[in-house]
Amino acid sequence: MKVTQNKADLKIKGVKLLCMDKDYHYYEDGCLLVSNGKIIGAGHNNDFTHIEADRVIDGYNKLCMPGLVNTHTHAGMSIYRGVADDLPLMTWLNEHIWPLEAKFGTKESVNVGTRLSLIEMLRSGTTTFCDMYFFAEEVGAIAKEYGMRAIIGEGIIDFPTPSMKSPGDALDHMAYLVEKWGNEDLISVAFSPHAPYSCDKGVLKEAKSRANALNCLFHIHLSESQNEVEQCREKFGLTPTAYLDSLGIIDRNSIAAHCVHLTEEDRQIIVEKGMGVSHNPQSNMKISSGIAPIFDLIQKGARVGIGTDGCASNNNLNMFEEMDFASKLQKVDTMNPTALDAKTTVSIGTLWGADILGLSNVCGSLEVGKDADFILIDLDQPQLTPFYNPYSHIIYAMNGSEVDSVFIKGNSIMEKRIFTSIDMESVMNEAKSFEKDIRLFKKG
Repeated sequence: MKVTQNKADLKIKGVKLLCMDKDYHYYEDGCLLVSNGKIIGAGHNNDFTHIEADRVIDGYNKLCMPGLVNTHTHAGMSIYRGVADDLPLMTWLNEHIWPLEAKFGTKESVNVGTRLSLIEMLRSGTTTFCDMYFFAEEVGAIAKEYGMRAIIGEGIIDFPTPSMKSPGDALDHMAYLVEKWGNEDLISVAFSPHAPYSCDKGVLKEAKSRANALNCLFHIHLSESQNEVEQCREKFGLTPTAYLDSLGIIDRNSIAAHCVHLTEEDRQIIVEKGMGVSHNPQSNMKISSGIAPIFDLIQKGARVGIGTDGCASNNNLNMFEEMDFASKLQKVDTMNPTALDAKTTVSIGTLWGADILGLSNVCGSLEVGKDADFILIDLDQPQLTPFYNPYSHIIYAMNGSEVDSVFIKGNSIMEKRIFTSIDMESVMNEAKSFEKDIRLFKKG
């Protein structure tokens, strides 16, 4: 590819370049050029030898690929990691998580939990995340400070939350955040009602109406458990998906996490209306929610991304693990070894994920004109040797620890596993300060 300028801010030369564009361009001896936070060149190294740069990184024995896109998580929940495991969903929520949040859900705890989560995500190659939790303004401020791309959402529930007295207050706050973050390149807002079973139809419709009016994403949990589906049928005579559709909520600007229990009619609604599905395989496995029919949805034409869910139900934020489980789980569920192949799964974790978040024009692939959100992976690892197929190694061999460097919008966030401006040790010490009080609370 011919570059129209003869100098770049940053040049990654001699790197294995996996672009993850729609044509799946891959260059064994590749080069990536960045200026003003944008990609200005991506292709064969020999095509760019004449281009000078203020900074040159030798990409020998490294893989350069787009940063991973986590389409559903609850960043502030990392302080509850491991406090309530091996439980059914509603028991986990009603008897453990919601009481913990009522006691410890403060701006301070969400601040620390979010910092810890963003560090964990960045270290394992995630550059974009879609969040639903309390004190969303705090989440946005931390993402901006850390230079991470984020879609933030204030969790809306029919009862008071740690940050909002009512659903109306939460909706008003989200509108305020849209205005506040309107000029930010990396931060955007999603209206985020928790679920059909925890929000009445008036709240759901108002949230979607405001999201549409403000050109925002609508983000919700959907059909996560069989019990949720049965309750919705008893109350409304409809599945949760059909219920949301009856309210006019399902469209291309909506994203639903989980979507485990779907009828054939549900699947057709999702495909025809273009709603994005965030697949959270490890959380669904751990809470025994079931296996989402992701391979079938994709074959039907659904728009799909991958999310980790929160640390309290996963219990980590590692997208490499999540992609690995996603692929293998569909194979064993369908008894088809070709289901959700490695190349498709990498797409789901990058470009497809960006697409369901409405961000595919700026990130998710390494293409000229897009923001330079990319990671460098150190291939000098026993588990990555020899190196035949990048897609195979990403899904079936990598574990996230191989991520060497992280760049977002051309800015260096981490290099050689060291953060450029984040004090990881300090954040970990702050998170540990909550441990004693939470232990005592759990003991009663």
